[in-house]
Amino acid sequence: MAITVGTDTYITVAEADTYIASWYISTDTQRVAWTALATADKEVLLRNATEALEQLKFIGAKYDSAQTLSFPRGYYQGQEYYRLYDDYVSDGTVPDEIKNAQAEEAIELASPTASTDAAEIRNGYVKSYSIGKLSETYRLSDPTGNGLLTIIKSLKAQRILLRYLSGGFEIV
Repeated sequence: MAITVGTDTYITVAEADTYIASWYISTDTQRVAWTALATADKEVLLRNATEALEQLKFIGAKYDSAQTLSFPRGYYQGQEYYRLYDDYVSDGTVPDEIKNAQAEEAIELASPTASTDAAEIRNGYVKSYSIGKLSETYRLSDPTGNGLLTIIKSLKAQRILLRYLSGGFEIV
């Protein structure tokens, strides 16, 4: 089943291919793995990356209550949408950063890096561990409060998404 922008993906396979070709050298292990995939496999990974993004708690509200995906977003008051970020005004479009984060998550799912392999340890539910008298302390939830560390595998995608996530308050 083909992916549909706005329904189960933010970007097309062609857009993901272009992004990856622009940011990864031709011999990069992840780019090689991505390039070797069939289009149908890339669509599965993009759909899975979208599903991960959709689990996060983003700032603002959907731009249109009838839209399927979380983006575009806005902060609606009265008849106007207000600025959510310094350079992002709700205009009914998905920010490039969201598309880029989806591509980063998809390529990470295609070919996990060592940082992803260690993510469960780094971001998992064990908060502390001692050897003398053996003791463990567990986290009850993601320490960020928005799911970023436990849902998104790609460190690059995490960095891109950080400014779009809730969990803090803007001080004016």
